[in-house]
Amino acid sequence: MEVLKIKLYQPVACYRKPLSFGVVETFLLPPFSTIKGWIHYTADVEREHSMKVSIHGSFGTVGYQLQKFKKFDRKREGQPEVPGFGKTLISSPIYVQELFDVNLTIYVSADKKLLQKFRENLLIKDFISLGRREDLALLVEEPKPVELVPFKAPRFLRIRELTYLTRETAKKLRLSGTYYRLGICYDEKLKKLVGWRYFLKKEDFLLTAPASRRIGKDLDFIYVDPEDGRAVEMVNLEACSETSGEGN
Repeated sequence: MEVLKIKLYQPVACYRKPLSFGVVETFLLPPFSTIKGWIHYTADVEREHSMKVSIHGSFGTVGYQLQKFKKFDRKREGQPEVPGFGKTLISSPIYVQELFDVNLTIYVSADKKLLQKFRENLLIKDFISLGRREDLALLVEEPKPVELVPFKAPRFLRIRELTYLTRETAKKLRLSGTYYRLGICYDEKLKKLVGWRYFLKKEDFLLTAPASRRIGKDLDFIYVDPEDGRAVEMVNLEACSETSGEGN
């Protein structure tokens, strides 16, 4: 399978968990929806595309930054009301969890024209960010096509870095870690109407740590990167229109 391999370095990053409020927490790797949106935004395409993605990475340490957030609160006497909401807007200090010294390796399989446009735009951008707008992302090397090879036994299955795997694959490989239910596709009409991302489809993924084990049978759901021997599972990300039943 031919894929585009992208290697990035981020000095600081925050991939915000959607339901973290007391402290803004971050995923340890960017979720699939973040990568999917980043590819579409960078390629500047007119319609959404389905694709397959695999996300791997590592970080040096975790820190916290105190920031001022604005949020809705119940209306109090003397405070202005936000029209149409019956609430007021207040400023509040809050801690934001951040990752430092982040290295990412991302594999993408998609329409060739989409990947060509994405690669061209990525190389000429003055400022690449991933996660928050201020989270600078530096290309470690020029994105390049790589031919992943099917996993053929007997050999060691090597998880080189933190990696997302589907629940089904994690069970088959008997790997442990932390499960996250991640959004794959959101309602585009609602996003345009109110600015919120309501996910129409979510799936369970295991975030597994580096591991190595000898496998005695072929695995048709796992590929191997010949450059470093790492195991790669390409996760299918449908276009939102496919999930909602709308046409492209």
